[in-house]
Amino acid sequence: VSPLPSASCSMGIEVLTRKWSVPTSVAMGLAGLNHVVADYHAAKWDAEKVFPVDALRHAASLGFGAIYSSEEFGGAGLGRRDAAVVFEALAYGDVSTSAYVTIHNMNCFLLDTFGSPEQKERWLPRLASMELLSSYCLTEPGSGSDAASLSTQARRDGDDYVLSGSKAFISGAGAADVYFIMAR
Repeated sequence: VSPLPSASCSMGIEVLTRKWSVPTSVAMGLAGLNHVVADYHAAKWDAEKVFPVDALRHAASLGFGAIYSSEEFGGAGLGRRDAAVVFEALAYGDVSTSAYVTIHNMNCFLLDTFGSPEQKERWLPRLASMELLSSYCLTEPGSGSDAASLSTQARRDGDDYVLSGSKAFISGAGAADVYFIMAR
């Protein structure tokens, strides 16, 4: 394999440029992922029902807390392809932790894309560093994860929204500080 071109991002990690598609074995060595995967123990976490906050924050210290969110508020400013390489490499160490990192990244992207400047400034830096953890609340008891069938309602009440409905199977629930709730 010929050397891969790389670009430094503001988080100080080396990342693949969008021009390259690389095998996972190359991605595993990218930005210390071998360290993340080798130093934490997925089987033990599963057996002991551990939500690995320290490992998540370590991944965030490598720039993986907000991979495809803008750099202005602490994101890495990369693309979805870059994120896919990172998520696949993390999944070799622990699929469920990698799945949570994808959800957290999606939440950062939602806030970066649709949040007000004040919301971005208040929340994104602490989400990007995983000082704060987030959860995505879509799944409902009656409709599963079918977004078109969700029944949770958000009703405007002055400057606030009042939610009515229920959610289930929320990844990171209980450990999360910020919840992104899907509602009509």
